[in-house]
Amino acid sequence: MRSIPWPRKTALTGLALAAGASAVLAGGSPAAAHDTNWVCWASAGSTVGCVRVTTSHTKIEVCDTAKNGIGVYAEFYLKNNRSGEIAHDVVSDSNGADPGCGTYRTETGWVITRFRGIERGSTSSPWITA
Repeated sequence: MRSIPWPRKTALTGLALAAGASAVLAGGSPAAAHDTNWVCWASAGSTVGCVRVTTSHTKIEVCDTAKNGIGVYAEFYLKNNRSGEIAHDVVSDSNGADPGCGTYRTETGWVITRFRGIERGSTSSPWITA
């Protein structure tokens, strides 16, 4: 796992979110969740985490946005463009809601095909096609 200097979590806290147990907010079309488009999800009406994939489909980032003591992680599938092999992996935001996010970069030849964000033992975003 490598840390890449992307926008701080504090920039995510201003996102408006409708009340709901598992509402999802996307900065654009969920099918086009790239670079600046965050997919966020909520628990009890409050945003708990956000996740995004780069346009190249080779990097995923997940950010815990709630200081509630419950961690978040991203679950994702990858495909090897040469062999067609499919793999599954996860990346977590290991420092909770403190500044900094969890980041995963694929190895050469692999791309992220779909992903979702999850709050441990609780809510998740829907699966998003990368």
